[in-house]
Amino acid sequence: GDSMNASARLRAAGSLALCALALLAMAPGEPELPAFSNPTVIDNPYAPFQPNAVKVFRGRTDGARTAGVHTHTAESRDFLWNGQLVTCCLLEEREFEGGELVEISRSYLAQADDGAVYMFAEISQQCEEGVSVGFEGSWVVGGPSAPEDPPDAFAVENPPMFMPVNLEVGDEFVPEDTDDEDEVIIILQVGDTIRVP
Repeated sequence: GDSMNASARLRAAGSLALCALALLAMAPGEPELPAFSNPTVIDNPYAPFQPNAVKVFRGRTDGARTAGVHTHTAESRDFLWNGQLVTCCLLEEREFEGGELVEISRSYLAQADDGAVYMFAEISQQCEEGVSVGFEGSWVVGGPSAPEDPPDAFAVENPPMFMPVNLEVGDEFVPEDTDDEDEVIIILQVGDTIRVP
């Protein structure tokens, strides 16, 4: 009887070990980090980057006239991340309310090998009556490292995704992930054409 019990115990222990290995294999691992072989060629269909292009957006918010002037500059900046140097394109956005400049935002973008676009920094400068009043919400992958970086900018470990390459209903991503605010994008519908003024 004892030899059968010992054999049964060994089989049970073996089964538990196999189950544990199977659970480890199914457990989600660390997300795969993007690779950047040619980061300044940004041809993502939803966020293409054409150096020296300018986009102008106009509208109204709470009755006040608003405008955004988004410039794809020819400038770039290198970031040391995950053991590699990643060169990023600079997108400068100037936001106006009632004809007055209220914010200048400098975002550094790079396209990964899979076609998704990532953001390596956003330096957000708030303005009142044409004068800078602060850099609230600014962040940089690895922390401030350039003279133009606000010293109190948030340090972010990994670049968040700015725009995926394939969008499906229900997809979620976080283009800005700082300690004080999270901006979650949820894809609700794809393939629609919307007419705007």
